[in-house]
Amino acid sequence: PSEVRVVGLWGDTQTKQAIPRGCYAGGMLGERTAWTAPLEAGDDEQFVSIVDRLATRVFRTGEPDAVYVVRIDNWFGPKWLGFAGKALGAVGRHTDATRGDLVVPPFTPSRVVWERRFTRERDGYVLRNAGTLHRGQTSSANLTRKLAHVSPRAHYLWFSGNTRANGRGSAFVVSLSDDSQDAYYLGLMRKARAWQLDHVGGHPPFDASELLKGETRKGADA
Repeated sequence: PSEVRVVGLWGDTQTKQAIPRGCYAGGMLGERTAWTAPLEAGDDEQFVSIVDRLATRVFRTGEPDAVYVVRIDNWFGPKWLGFAGKALGAVGRHTDATRGDLVVPPFTPSRVVWERRFTRERDGYVLRNAGTLHRGQTSSANLTRKLAHVSPRAHYLWFSGNTRANGRGSAFVVSLSDDSQDAYYLGLMRKARAWQLDHVGGHPPFDASELLKGETRKGADA
C-alpha cells in the first residue's frame, strides 16, 4: 500500500513515521500501536490492547475528517451513552442529515487525562493535540454544545484508565457522518485474568467480542 506521513505527539516525545495507509502510528495493523499512547501507571495491558483494537476499527470506518481519542481517569458507566443526546434514547442510533442532536459528553475537565486529535490530510492522518474538547461549564451549556459544532465528520472515542486496580474498564464511541450519527458503549470486566464484555449499549457496527481476540501490549513503551 502507499505510504503516508503521520506525525505523533505523545507527551514531550515527537515521532515521525511513514506508515502504510490503513495503519496507525506505531506499526502495521495487528502489531505495535500508539492510538492510546504509551502505557501509564494503573493500566491493565490486556484492556489497553482491546482499546487499541477498538480504535483501529473506529479509524477504518469511513473517511472521517478527524478522530478524537480521549482518556478518562477512571471507569465510567453506560449512562454516558444517554448523555450523548436525547434523540438516541435507548436505541443508540439516530439518522439525521443535520447531525444536530449529539452533544459533547459532560465529563468534567478534571477527569480528562488527555485528549488527542487525528486530522485527515491528503494521504493520511496527522496526530495533534485536541485542545479543549471538555470544558468547565454549566449543565445547560453542556446540553447545547453539539459534537457537530466541534467536527461534523468525525469519530470520537473515550476510554477509561486505572483498569489494573478496578478490574473493569469502559469505552464510548460516537461517529458522525454526512447522513447518520451513531453512539455505542462497551463495558468490560476482568475475570480469571481475562477480559470479558459485561455491557454493550447501542449498536456497534461489528461483533464487539472480536475485540477480545489478539495480542497484548507489553511494556511502557510498547
